[in-house]
Formats: sequence, structure tokens, C-alpha cells
Amino acid sequence: MNAWYKSNKSKTKGTYMPNAKLDELLEDEFEAIEAKLEGVEYGDRILRRMCNAFQMGVNERFDFFFEEIGLPVGERERKAIRARNRIAHGSPGLLDEHAYQKMVNDKLSYQTLFNRILLKIMGYDGSYVDRSTVGWPELPLDQPMSVNSKPVDTRATDGGESP
Repeated sequence: MNAWYKSNKSKTKGTYMPNAKLDELLEDEFEAIEAKLEGVEYGDRILRRMCNAFQMGVNERFDFFFEEIGLPVGERERKAIRARNRIAHGSPGLLDEHAYQKMVNDKLSYQTLFNRILLKIMGYDGSYVDRSTVGWPELPLDQPMSVNSKPVDTRATDGGESP
């Protein structure tokens, strides 16, 4: 996603407007706010956040990214993104068998989404393999993973149900 926003193909660049444009529009207001926050605890941080209001939040960056590349995503993909963020930015701690299985399924969904993104950016418009679902079904690239499909069970002795 970050590479996409840095490319010349992105319309938004992951921002609502360029930083310079916001500064130009609100220069006087920012100066007034800076004066009011002088000596206020964390005033510099508050001002910095206000000056960075041109930037989209992470969830919006994902939404705009998927829109810009023309890739519909569903609830299963969004859950996988949220699960990835929790794992990447903090330890999941000790997991019972059910929580471990859920984490593995989220990982497989995230990997499938990643593959869909790459295929879409490369201009492919055929089908993709949903490796997070039993039987590894082939689905049209523009069809999100189904929330009702049966997830792969990695506890099976053969490494999980697959084709």
C-alpha cells in the first residue's frame, strides 16, 4: 500500500490534500493556535497533530487504496487486516487451541488478500485461489473471500484440508 501511494498511479497519495496546501490554507490559524498552546503541557504535540490533519488514518488509507486499485474487499479481508495489526504491533500472548486456529486462519486470509492485491496491480483479471478456505476454491479476482466458507483446519494430521 505504501509503495502504491508513493507511485504516480495513486490519485490521493494517502492524504486528503498535500501538506503544503493545508499549511497555505491554515497558516494564520496554525500560528494563532501555536500562540495559544505556548506553555500548555503537550501543546507542541497537539499542534503537530493538527498540522498533520492532511494525512489519512490507517483504516482510511486501506479503504482508499482498495478503491484506487479497484479491488473489492469483504469482511473476512478486513478481519484479517485487523488481526495482522494486532499481531504485528503487540504480542498475542499465550493462545489456546481455538485462538491459535483463528490466528492461523486470519494469516491465511491475509496472505490470500496480499496475493489478490498483487494480481490486481499486475493487471490480472482472472481467478485467484482462496487458500484460507477448505478445498482452496478458485474465485473471480473481484470477488472477496466468503465469510461463510469453511476455514482451513491446520490441526488435521496432513497439515490441513486442501485440494
